[in-house]
Amino acid sequence: MQEFTNSEMAEAGVSLLPDLWEGPGVLWGGSMSVFRILLADDHPVFRLGLCSLLGSHEGWEICGEASDGREAVEKCKQLKPD
Repeated sequence: MQEFTNSEMAEAGVSLLPDLWEGPGVLWGGSMSVFRILLADDHPVFRLGLCSLLGSHEGWEICGEASDGREAVEKCKQLKPD
């Protein structure tokens, strides 16, 4: 399993700590938007359950899924989750 450095993750737009200063989905103007989530886990049944749970939350959207770290980094580049 390959590990990624912080600089590689930053280049892909992946933050190790989510920016929750204004809260998820809150824009500067105070209006709500959809909180886009990329779900990554190597176990498909766990991903399915977590996708269902998180996707049921109003204002949250699962924009993509990945089965490993490499795929997660690539999908972050493409999908630009929050």
